[in-house]
Amino acid sequence: MQSALEKSERNFRDLFNRSPIAYMPSIKGQILDANPKAEEVFGYTREELLTMNKLDLTADTAAGREVLVRGIEEGRTTAPPSNLRVEMRHKDGSDIWVSVSSTTVENDNGEIEDLGMFLDITKQVQAEQALEESRSIYQTTYDHMREGIVWSSPDGQITHANPSVLKILGYTLQEISGLSLLDLVHPELHESMLALRSRILQGQDSPP
Repeated sequence: MQSALEKSERNFRDLFNRSPIAYMPSIKGQILDANPKAEEVFGYTREELLTMNKLDLTADTAAGREVLVRGIEEGRTTAPPSNLRVEMRHKDGSDIWVSVSSTTVENDNGEIEDLGMFLDITKQVQAEQALEESRSIYQTTYDHMREGIVWSSPDGQITHANPSVLKILGYTLQEISGLSLLDLVHPELHESMLALRSRILQGQDSPP
């Protein structure tokens, strides 16, 4: 029996050490252990982490300490937090983003241990932020450029227009949405407009 227990503990420790997810069990935030992945994610040695509270690792932002504290408080009355996105801080001072999940167990002393799991999602969040910044720049340019731009469906129905088009043509966005591109040009130009649209749909963006 003792041998089986020891083997189970060795297996658990092996999984703990090899896990691609950072594990840091704690009691009231005080870190009890840390696996090698936790050392890699946060930049501290295991010995340093064991002297710290999880809150010491959070960034001093609304997405950092406040989120983690709220998750801990909610976990005391409901289920522990799962996939909680938290901004934390590496030892070198750089910000990192982690997805925090946890489960709680009662240890032999009757204390509640939080088995915290921290998945590094920094690259994912940075990509999302870059995409959002790009969208914001595009939207600002689209809204303030002097040239008029209309978006249309493949059959020529207008789906959106920038403010310059509305100012030039005197429509509201609600009025112009749903009109055909042909509604905006002189009837004598309908044939050439249809030919141009056909070429664009075929991947040819200019007349012959």
